[in-house]
Amino acid sequence: MSLAWYIRRLKSMSPGEILHRVEELRRKTTARAFAEGWHRYASDGPMPVVPGLRDTIARASPELRDAIAASARRLLDGGFSALGRDWPRRWPGTSVPAEHWRLDPVTGRLWPGADAYTFDIAYRHERRFGDIKYVWEFNRLQFLQPLAAHVALTGDARALTLIEAAIASWYDANPPFRGLGWNSGIECALRAISLLVVTSLAGDRFSADTVRRVRALLAAHAFWIARYPSRYSSANNHLVAEAAGSLIAPLALPDLPRAGAREADARRVLIRETDLQILADGTPAEQSPTYGAFTAELILMAAFAARAAGQPLPSSVTDRLSQFARFTGWIADARGRAPAIGDDDEGRVLSLATHEPAYAASVARAIAGFTGRAPRCGRSSSGAGSGASTRARRRCRAPGPARLDP
Repeated sequence: MSLAWYIRRLKSMSPGEILHRVEELRRKTTARAFAEGWHRYASDGPMPVVPGLRDTIARASPELRDAIAASARRLLDGGFSALGRDWPRRWPGTSVPAEHWRLDPVTGRLWPGADAYTFDIAYRHERRFGDIKYVWEFNRLQFLQPLAAHVALTGDARALTLIEAAIASWYDANPPFRGLGWNSGIECALRAISLLVVTSLAGDRFSADTVRRVRALLAAHAFWIARYPSRYSSANNHLVAEAAGSLIAPLALPDLPRAGAREADARRVLIRETDLQILADGTPAEQSPTYGAFTAELILMAAFAARAAGQPLPSSVTDRLSQFARFTGWIADARGRAPAIGDDDEGRVLSLATHEPAYAASVARAIAGFTGRAPRCGRSSSGAGSGASTRARRRCRAPGPARLDP
């Protein structure tokens, strides 16, 4: 990382952020001595489950069931694609090799792994190994979600075997806090949420060893997210992701250390950030429909878990989500596709491990299912007449690619 980059970053920081960064650096340095090793996070207990999530699969439409089955077949055959790239194929039915967790599919090179403390890896300006986004994408474990949904629907033994083998492979290849999987809070949060989706859909079939691994994984992720919260210029959807993970994990695993305090803090952050990240008219504060959809999906996932646990988030949260759904209905075209405005890193929360071109509309549809409020678009009294109103309403109803609608 260049000295010039550090100077530019310092110039953009407030005094408060500089103090925060200094303290963060101290924590990263001292954690090397006491926070590593799976034994620190081991505990016996039940498989963590997000209440109500499996019920959504039982209500899956034929379209969604077909999409889940197709995704599962591709993954079982060893295929995985993301961000416009294909990863090297595994032999069908085999597990995930350890080197896959640190492989760049473009350069073919391997990033540092368990031999490197996560904060010693200078990834921001690294060009020898490739773009860190590819490695992070695979490490989010979102490709396990359609496999778990397939297990819930069909009981497919091959899919269950692959899920358990992949969890064991990640566990062995990425001990706390070694390698690339641990150096970003948003990555930890998305991986934790993925694991909770997987356990909620298929965890009742897991072996005792897998249950122990998952519990240790979630405990280590919860500790790391709480220790390095995104603040100041690192906030926005990163902070929302961390708060969503920090709310959902204690609800599914209430015996986590400091579970109650972390859940309460995450709840406060989500309520505040919902108002900050989704403006009153539904426009995303980051001025990007897809970033807005990503933020809204994170909030929706947390709201779903909280309501299912009998501790719903306040109506102000669902009101803002509904406004975002309405905003999306207005800007999407007849195929449900929002215009490409601002950034889009193709971040998702729930995934079928396929490209999703109408992502914002799909999230809007899920919000409508959760709130029971169909987005109201069109103006029946406008000078454009009923034709314009009908077209607008059709955009609101336009089905995005199949997803796990609450």
